[in-house]
Amino acid sequence: MTGTREAAGTEAAERFAFLQGLGKELYAPPVAVRPTDHSTSLLPPAHARGARGVALPLGTRHLLSGVPFGEAAGDRAPEPAAARLGHALLAAFGVMRREPHNIYNDHRAVPSVRSKFPVHAFVEQRPGGAWYLDPYRHALVRLDGPAGQEPAGEGDGAAGAGRTRIVLAGRVTDFPLPYQRLRSALVLLETGINLRMTMLAAELLGLGPVLAEAGTAAGRTARRLGLDPADGWCPPLVIELDAGPVALSDTALPPAPSLPPPSPAPVDPAAGEVAGSFLPLSGWDAPAGHGGRPSLPHGPVRPGASWAEVLSARNSGRAAAGADGFSGRRLERPRAVLDDHLGWAAVPPPPPLPPALAGHIRLSLCAQDVTGVEDGLYRVTSDGLEHVRDDGTLMARISAQFGYPRSETMDSGVVEATLVWVFHTDTGRLLSELGPQAWALAQLWCGWVTQGLCLASASHGMYARPARSYDEVTLQTVLDLPACEVPLLMVVCGTARYREPALGLWT
Repeated sequence: MTGTREAAGTEAAERFAFLQGLGKELYAPPVAVRPTDHSTSLLPPAHARGARGVALPLGTRHLLSGVPFGEAAGDRAPEPAAARLGHALLAAFGVMRREPHNIYNDHRAVPSVRSKFPVHAFVEQRPGGAWYLDPYRHALVRLDGPAGQEPAGEGDGAAGAGRTRIVLAGRVTDFPLPYQRLRSALVLLETGINLRMTMLAAELLGLGPVLAEAGTAAGRTARRLGLDPADGWCPPLVIELDAGPVALSDTALPPAPSLPPPSPAPVDPAAGEVAGSFLPLSGWDAPAGHGGRPSLPHGPVRPGASWAEVLSARNSGRAAAGADGFSGRRLERPRAVLDDHLGWAAVPPPPPLPPALAGHIRLSLCAQDVTGVEDGLYRVTSDGLEHVRDDGTLMARISAQFGYPRSETMDSGVVEATLVWVFHTDTGRLLSELGPQAWALAQLWCGWVTQGLCLASASHGMYARPARSYDEVTLQTVLDLPACEVPLLMVVCGTARYREPALGLWT
């Protein structure tokens, strides 16, 4: 009976993946989002708007200005541990800026669809309670009601007792409804992106992060924190910190910003399908997290750059005033730029994400204008780059099928890009060998690697733009992929044409 249920779950996951990929143009109208479309983005959860919590430290930017990019803070990390936790949370979620001519703000150290930032962070201590990270209030806000207190009957013998944990949870309702089924993949991709940034920030500040819970175990944590799937919350990931006691003391907080209520939510015809797509991940019996920390690539990346400089510079590309999208210009780059990107991409996600995913998710590279590297198509392997063919038309062909073509109000820098990375997999084989949760785990994997590419690009003054706006069938042809392999995500890296000053909003 168990095998029958898993086979049915695998079939359902494969069908849903098809509807977001090869079949999206057949079964859904094109995505057309308006600024007025309903979204819960920027709204804290209803039980995270109270008047008490933990004020976060100031000076994160100053601290990270003294830490070379790619290195840990070491002796620069402050004591006590509560200060290090605060700086780590702000490095991961609180690096904010506004770009005067960009219609999508705020910007952070991680990319997000239309700057919606659907991945939220919570801090839990057992005993001690739970808090919500509100970067706009610069505080951990104590959760109201039972969610903020140590649950009855779960004492020091419970999993995670005596430790401080960071819980990452995506909220589908932060994305506008026109994204339909695609919201499932988008929120999982961004969860993977934020997982990497949070783990890096915690490692940077010496907090010893371990991905401790996913699947069914994380579901119990979600219930304690009041993260109801009916409200759009996705299965969370739980990071445990091996940093000794972290003393968090509540104080009175300034009032929460007055935000207008969102417009009434329209009927969501895809809600059931999107919620159902997370069921395999919710029921995944993930092995317990173990095995140390994510490793940073060795060697300097752009001498003299600090973490503060790179996190502030991270961007998805910019366009001229009055235009949407991203611009680009051709610029020859040294081989070290490509090597740095490969180094960051090679760091795998931590367990319990299955190492076997690495054998299923392939990465292709389209490169141009890299010194000593022939323009053309490559496969990324464990040994480096495998040359597929020379082709000076690749960027133009990718640009021609990109979902946002150039117009009077839209720019696209694909044709001028230096590097275009494409993740792809044989979905049928992936699911049959790793189970129905494998499709969701693949999105997390792609997000993890994507954030590494984003940081590598930022360290060289380049943009890195993750995108799902492409035609899967055409892109298969351009990349010489087998018909069974579906593109999962594309990341475009290049040099911006417009580089207006931005207003930094972090201390």
